[in-house]
Amino acid sequence: MDKERTREFSKKMLKIGVPLLALGLLVGFLTGWLLRPIFSSSSSGHATPLRLNSYKFIGPLLVCNTSDKDSPDLTSFAKKVNTLVNQEVKQNNVSAASVFFEDLNTNRRVVVNDTEKYYPASLGKIPIMIAYYKAAQTDPEILNKQLKFILNPGEDQNAQQEIAPSNPALPNTSYTAEQLIEKMIDYSDNNAAALLSQDIGLDAVNQIYDDFKLPHLDHVTADNLNFMTVNDFSFFFRALYNNSYLGDVYSEKALEVLSRTDFNAGLVAGIPKNTQISHKFGLTTISAANGDVTGRELNDCGIVYHPNTPYLICVMTKSNAGIPDIEGVIQRVSSLVWNEAGSNYK
Repeated sequence: MDKERTREFSKKMLKIGVPLLALGLLVGFLTGWLLRPIFSSSSSGHATPLRLNSYKFIGPLLVCNTSDKDSPDLTSFAKKVNTLVNQEVKQNNVSAASVFFEDLNTNRRVVVNDTEKYYPASLGKIPIMIAYYKAAQTDPEILNKQLKFILNPGEDQNAQQEIAPSNPALPNTSYTAEQLIEKMIDYSDNNAAALLSQDIGLDAVNQIYDDFKLPHLDHVTADNLNFMTVNDFSFFFRALYNNSYLGDVYSEKALEVLSRTDFNAGLVAGIPKNTQISHKFGLTTISAANGDVTGRELNDCGIVYHPNTPYLICVMTKSNAGIPDIEGVIQRVSSLVWNEAGSNYK
């Protein structure tokens, strides 16, 4: 593996502050957001699956369609989500937002603004974790491998994070790969992610994207940062919950690690306290040449273990507003979805 290529990959994937772009490019970039079609929505899929229920986080799929009864019609629900997103745009809390929802008991889905593309930022740490667990299926000792985090001057990838990790890896300290995965996911530690991606290699991480038929960072350029739709990113959570890519041990482990994510705004703020949720957020900060923040993309995706039905929700946003305002948008979408799931979408 070309170490320099891998090193560049880790910086590109994990740096929260997007490299300073020319002001003219940024103006065109942000204007493009505003000129794109804001909404599209769909409600599809109605097969009732049969799943194993002996696990805490995953629901392995046994049979897809087991009932001839109609599942709830989500047309009204889709309109409510669409209306809420429209209101948030009119109030300038976001310039664009996309929502993916899937009821994991019925496979019914609602997708709003499904063609808009985003930069996943720290959501890209999930494929790194999956790459390790995929390797661990044949070599479990890879998770016990000792990796030493050495912080060189100018290479602190947490330094410019607007949402800084609360418990990052310590410089000049050795950790197992499994401990670094927990730092990377639970606290969104960019330095842990950089060390892990360098260790497992660019090809192993890109293979995850290739297996899911998704573009990866090799295709991203400075003037074309956004490359993934809300539906695209849902593939990772759906595969983990369905136990369709990793074995049951590592699918369960991945969602258990994601259940400890310490980001409590966004999706978490919109559901009742102590509700189980396995999720990850990602934040991209877009800056002008003089360093002024000109835009942000904040995403939050995960599985909410609602007592009526577990569901997958992914909210991706673009905005010129402050972080609390954007978090509020995701919170309100999350709250609406929770209430609708509780009322059986009536």
